[in-house]
Amino acid sequence: MLFSEFISNYNGGHLDEILGRELQSVIEAIDYHGRKGTLNLALALKPSGAGKMDVVATYAAKPPIDNTVAGIMFVDKNKNLVADDPYQPKLELTLATPSTPKTILKAI
Repeated sequence: MLFSEFISNYNGGHLDEILGRELQSVIEAIDYHGRKGTLNLALALKPSGAGKMDVVATYAAKPPIDNTVAGIMFVDKNKNLVADDPYQPKLELTLATPSTPKTILKAI
């Protein structure tokens, strides 16, 4: 028996559909983040008497995630992290008001 045949027949093909969706999700995350991901399948098999077998399938999809937020902060004299460099003087900012553009007409 091929493993693919087992997967496609187990529980009416439901596991095959679920694993296909999970695999696609992991592949998309790997492509987006450029990191490793995994999809694991575990089968627990137990005899259940007279030619029967209990089968429990467990899967775990672990797509990569972006859990890093990088940035720069500055240390002030009290050893606190602050957003602006405490040793850089502040520049005063004055916004100029835009002048009304003049219309120039040309004779043709």
